[in-house]
Amino acid sequence: MDRNLLVVVGAGVLTALVVPYANALLENTVGLSLFGISIVLFVPIGAIICGFLAVSGFYLTARQQGLERPMPGLLAAILAVQVLSLVLFYWFSYRGAFIPEYDFAPYLTFGEFFEASTFGMTVSSSRYGGTGEVGSAGAILVFLRTVGFVLAGVVAYKQLPGSGSFLDD
Repeated sequence: MDRNLLVVVGAGVLTALVVPYANALLENTVGLSLFGISIVLFVPIGAIICGFLAVSGFYLTARQQGLERPMPGLLAAILAVQVLSLVLFYWFSYRGAFIPEYDFAPYLTFGEFFEASTFGMTVSSSRYGGTGEVGSAGAILVFLRTVGFVLAGVVAYKQLPGSGSFLDD
């Protein structure tokens, strides 16, 4: 494997680990999850921003190393690490950013935590206040966050310099 590509993947993995941890730390100490912010309920702007932050190591280092598209290996690495990073957003929340008083692990399995946080999710608005639990609509919100987060990785890859049009690779 090309040394430049290894450097890029290393930087990408680093930011993909740091961003979900920082979000969980913010969530557990200040009560704000950037990842969970949405506009007009269904536009997951926080997940999109977190997706771009998580992929920033890939993008900035690829630019610095002079890598260009098309590079299917780089796109595959970005997508694989984005999926891992996405899981880490939930895992670090579950583990309370490793702050003992916020750690759910002694009380729930990760699956139980994910189910409770998905279907027990509440939505609040600065104009209308809280909605209470969203129930099964929580799965739709998680799906939209997932799509927004992963699309950020694809968009970052497509912004790298390269030959051909936006749709060629």
